[in-house]
Amino acid sequence: KAPEPGELRRSGRVAGLPEQPKYVEGAEQRGYRGVYEAYAVWKGPTDEERAGAIAKAEELQRRIHRIRWPAFVKPMTHNCASKAAEMKIPKHFSEYLPAHDEGVVLVDEADDEFHMMYNAHRQGRHYYFHKGWRGFAAHHDLAVGDCLVFHMTERAKFKVYIFRANPDYESDQTSDDSEDEE
Repeated sequence: KAPEPGELRRSGRVAGLPEQPKYVEGAEQRGYRGVYEAYAVWKGPTDEERAGAIAKAEELQRRIHRIRWPAFVKPMTHNCASKAAEMKIPKHFSEYLPAHDEGVVLVDEADDEFHMMYNAHRQGRHYYFHKGWRGFAAHHDLAVGDCLVFHMTERAKFKVYIFRANPDYESDQTSDDSEDEE
């Protein structure tokens, strides 16, 4: 059977089969010859929510600097949020860091300690937390738009403060605590 005008040509093996469902939701037809690219439907924080988290983090950083302790602010991106293996440390903070790799400890607001490696000059002139960063990020359920303040309290120890971009965020620990109280 010859195809109708505007109808796609199909091989005889599949021409008689029923139309197959599309399993990728939100796929758009783009490019040459109808190549499909899937775009994940992801709703991240709004620009206002991100700006709010960054403003709170920068205010805390200013207060920490008044007492002469080094600190830096790190907004979470896809590259360093919950499933990332490493987190890049801002270059301007490098003057406070050793010139060689060593173990560091991140202490969260609940005083839980997370051990990881600090890597100097891993990729060019960049500095990273890795070998433990993924566990820290997953434990705290870090998401794109969240903002962290890293406050250096000792040579290889940082107190970490987390400011959430999502105002509706509730950690599993918070919901577990509220269930215990009932």
